[in-house]
Amino acid sequence: MRKDKVILVYPALSPTGQGHRGAPLSSLAVASQLAASGFKVKVVDLRVDTPEDLEFGDDVLYVGISAMTGYQIMSALEVCRIYRDKAPAIPLVWGGWHASLLPEETLENPLVDIVVTGQGELTAVALAEALRDGAGLEGVSGIFYKRGGQPVKTAERALVGMDRIAPINYDLIRMDQHFIHDPTTGVKMISYLASRGCPYRCGFCAITTVYNKRFFNVPVPQVLDELEGLVRRYGVNGIYFEDDNLFINTQRTSDVLQGMMDRGLGVRWTGLARADRIIKFDPSILDLMRRSGCIRILIGAESGSQEMLDLMDKDVDVEETIRSAQMLDDSGIEGDLSFMVGLPDEHEMDITLDFIMMMRKRLKRMHIKLFFYTPYPGGRLYDIAKERGFVPPKSLEAWARFELHKVSTPWVTPEMERKVNLFRFYFRQGYPNRAARGLKSAVSSLSRWRLDNRLFSMPWEYSLYRALGKA
Repeated sequence: MRKDKVILVYPALSPTGQGHRGAPLSSLAVASQLAASGFKVKVVDLRVDTPEDLEFGDDVLYVGISAMTGYQIMSALEVCRIYRDKAPAIPLVWGGWHASLLPEETLENPLVDIVVTGQGELTAVALAEALRDGAGLEGVSGIFYKRGGQPVKTAERALVGMDRIAPINYDLIRMDQHFIHDPTTGVKMISYLASRGCPYRCGFCAITTVYNKRFFNVPVPQVLDELEGLVRRYGVNGIYFEDDNLFINTQRTSDVLQGMMDRGLGVRWTGLARADRIIKFDPSILDLMRRSGCIRILIGAESGSQEMLDLMDKDVDVEETIRSAQMLDDSGIEGDLSFMVGLPDEHEMDITLDFIMMMRKRLKRMHIKLFFYTPYPGGRLYDIAKERGFVPPKSLEAWARFELHKVSTPWVTPEMERKVNLFRFYFRQGYPNRAARGLKSAVSSLSRWRLDNRLFSMPWEYSLYRALGKA
């Protein structure tokens, strides 16, 4: 039987199967390139599929797995164990963020045969061709593999622009399983990438390392053709732009938004933008965003402390965060602000908590995400965390358990953790996304009082919700 098929697996994001249900764009991008090159391909998304959907036929060239640091690795390892048991001759190939950042450590695992680093599309095709033709792996750029039990690194593969990459073929997956239903607006969205990479240097972000601070965009006419095709084909009324930074080139993004209107797509959309880009928008751009259907912009605010922003090389001032969120609010667009606490050398988390409260009272439309900083591989902040006493896992199995419990960062005390958890709970209850009624209304009012006075003693509401499994 001719070997001409590749199985691509997107592992589960959590033990419960919960997580973002948009299209598995990383696996789908590789699948699209393989299909465009004449290979058969099957994508198994373990957020919605099951291990019973895996295939083990004699026509399979390899199994490709894309995994991020944390639980996805655990899910991926389970897939590999299944293949080792049922089809041990099929090569197991790992790619994605974690494998790209720690390729040799990943390759040390006996369940990993080959590691693909960086952009995976062209490498995936070259690897499939080599395995199909019985050629040596040394000629495949951008991989690590084992020879005689020892790791071998081939030549690095240069980053290429989007004109060299096949467009994503959404027909390779069951799209009815992958729409994003916005809980506040009811909009049915489809995830889409109009660009990749980022030219900024944020010290907590692996994108800087993998893409070497470069930025690649899909040509505007192609973006519009693809968006129109997705809207017409799948009946969606929303676009979730998953670009790392949607407004790096403001004029280009404006051309896309105007084109969406000119073609009568009639969609709502969300995306991510930096605060220091938003404050440079003139009123016409904000008006265009609103008229073209923008409902929400995610801003990586990160911290209310300028000291912490400088530590992470964010290159943004706190005042710019305030101004950008206010500009969106005045334009009728919700700001979705993401914050981190528990960074190395952060001694006053209250600065960020107070900043969040100030912004909440100032803005009509605001949603927040608040996380503890987790030292992921990649970026300067990861090195700082290790200098401050963070001990990273040393094996793929250990990285798989990385997020199941609180990550041990020695500078975060139990009291600090308790304070932040209570703040998150009371903020969520005090400022719900939808109107609260009855008991919820009473809890909401009490929660706002606790937040205003920072009184978290005897948190009976928190204990009750935890007992009910709702906290």
